[in-house]
Amino acid sequence: MAVADECVKHALLTLAGAYVLDYLPSTQLLERTNQHYRKAVALITDALANQETHEVSKSDGVVSAILLLVVDDELACKTVIWELRKPKGGVPNWYRGARLAKSILDHSDPGYRYWKATNMQSSTARLANANWTALSCILAQPVTPLKREEDDNSFSWLLEGTERGVRKIHGSTGLCPKLLHTFAQITHLSTRIMECPDSVAFPMGAAKLEKRLKNFHQWSEFSDGYRYSEDLSASCDLDANGKVNCPAKVTELTGETWVAAIQIYLHCRLFRRPRSHPLVQERLGLLLRCVERMPYDGPLFTSQAPFFPIFLAVIVSIREEDYNVVNRWFEQIVSGAGCRSSVPPVWPVVKSLWKWLDVSIVNETYDEEVPIGQRRAWWEEMVEYLIEKEGWLSLT
Repeated sequence: MAVADECVKHALLTLAGAYVLDYLPSTQLLERTNQHYRKAVALITDALANQETHEVSKSDGVVSAILLLVVDDELACKTVIWELRKPKGGVPNWYRGARLAKSILDHSDPGYRYWKATNMQSSTARLANANWTALSCILAQPVTPLKREEDDNSFSWLLEGTERGVRKIHGSTGLCPKLLHTFAQITHLSTRIMECPDSVAFPMGAAKLEKRLKNFHQWSEFSDGYRYSEDLSASCDLDANGKVNCPAKVTELTGETWVAAIQIYLHCRLFRRPRSHPLVQERLGLLLRCVERMPYDGPLFTSQAPFFPIFLAVIVSIREEDYNVVNRWFEQIVSGAGCRSSVPPVWPVVKSLWKWLDVSIVNETYDEEVPIGQRRAWWEEMVEYLIEKEGWLSLT
């Protein structure tokens, strides 16, 4: 079991100590926590040098430890909010750590033993590691420049298991592995079209992805989910504040926000449709309706909260009522957030981005008959602005 590994124990104690220090500063606790941090790093370093760690199904412990430190990087320097630290153009350590975890998962993948990925059975630890690693890596891509990784296996291990299995919403992320993998595919195709704007094949692949995402179905441990968003909406029993109040509905609504978010991403980055496009605005409306029905605090507000979908809503909001929904979400989350929440450092970025979008991405002309590669790549202009002005964003 991964939790039995010494490096996992020290990484976990590091993370726990960091959270306690936010609320109860103590020189003694700081030193003890830093000791656990240094010990965890030393054990991870030793494990990486050990060939056995890289063997099939032997990497659970070291990957778990790396991911725990990704959550709370640079503790030894007492950095609290490191997601946006300078230099803004540099690759942050949390992303380097996630990529390291990915590389270990790549070459310790037991999938090669099977003729079909559907026959693959993974441990609970590997499934958790795979989903969280992929989430950290894949969700960094939409707000960073397009770049093709020649040795990238495109997170193929996310799709190991049955078709039903890869459509199950994972508890730590709020979406299923198949949907997460599709985010990576959209980014990959966007990169290829940027490289080969006159290609005929890549737009065909984009059309297939668009078809696949129509009425995309996920399920969870609470329910089999709904194939149509209308059925999900009709099933929600709302309290006096217009909120659902059971885990099943929160999970279902969260999953639906991810489906709407990936469709927005597909339309805007891959197909290069403008923010005002009817398909984009229709998906935005669905996303925000789901968000409004979910609690913003309390026991049902968990790590599954759709932070990334909300950020995509930020990008394509053009109406006052949509701005207001996003604004209320951020204001309430920020007002009640702990020191180590990812949301507070992004809120100023959102307000700055809104101003930039309202000036730089306006009066967009669009013609569906124009090949994708010849349309305005406005998403890439936005990414360039974010990297130059704000640096890397942690949206998980």
